[in-house]
Parts: sequence; structure tokens; C-alpha cells
Amino acid sequence: MKKLLILLLLPVILLTACKDDNGTDPEPVKTFTLDAESTEVTGSSSAFDIGFYNTLTNTGDTEITFRCRMEMVDLLDGHQATFCWGVGDNGTCYPPQSDDFTSDPGRDVTLQPGESISTPEFLCYLYPNGVIGESTVRYIVYEVENEENSQSVEITINAGL
Repeated sequence: MKKLLILLLLPVILLTACKDDNGTDPEPVKTFTLDAESTEVTGSSSAFDIGFYNTLTNTGDTEITFRCRMEMVDLLDGHQATFCWGVGDNGTCYPPQSDDFTSDPGRDVTLQPGESISTPEFLCYLYPNGVIGESTVRYIVYEVENEENSQSVEITINAGL
């Protein structure tokens, strides 16, 4: 009888041990890092484009689906910026932009815990179009299900002679 009672109570004990202080299941940890190769990039104004690289890593303990937004913090007249985003056949390089821009929902990137994307899945460009000067662009990567869970990197690009 004692063995039967223990067998019946064991699942209850195990389930209770897995709950947090409020008696609910703990939320999975959804954390990630966004690292830029550099926050200041220099290139020639006569170059077709000036590229810079980012690495996005899921450091949490559950899968996360991401989207990317590009904000023109201080874009010099004549400059344009863009980015490549996505994995495999789902990836794309967007055309140069002069305004803020968000990646298409159909191009979301899903990373498992410990997975990363870098070049060519997340590559950013400035198109100086022959204009000498400096522009600053912010790239914001966020969790699709929770935009508050975001990280950003601000890149200043100097297009010189």
C-alpha cells in the first residue's frame, strides 16, 4: 500500500518541484547577443558599397524567431543603407534605402539555443553614391513575439576620398 501511495504521489511532487514561486511553470529564457565587427567603418566614397558584419547568437534556452529593423540615425544626403537578412533560400538582400526599413515577416530568422548567424545571413551596407561624409545607421534585432526583447547596434560609416 505504501508503494502504491508513493507511486501516486511522485508525479505531484515532481510537478510541484518544477513550478516557480507562484505555482506556475517558469518561462523559458529568451536571450540573445548582437555583436558588430566594428561600430565605426571607413571606406571610399567612390566605392559601390561599404560592408560591415554582425553576428546574432541565441544565448537562451529556447528557440527564438527574429526580425530586423534599420533606422537612419543620421543619414547624409545622397547616402543609402541596406542589409542582407535570412538563412538559405529564405534570405535576401534588400535594395538600398533612404528611410527606416524592417525586414519582411516572411524572412524571419529562427535560431535554436546556441545557434548564430553572421555573414552572409546578416550583412549590412552603406551605399555612399560618390558622396563624401559620415552617416550613422542603427540596426535593431528583436524577437517577433516580443518586440521589447531587442538589441541594437549603431554603426557610423565614414565615406572618404
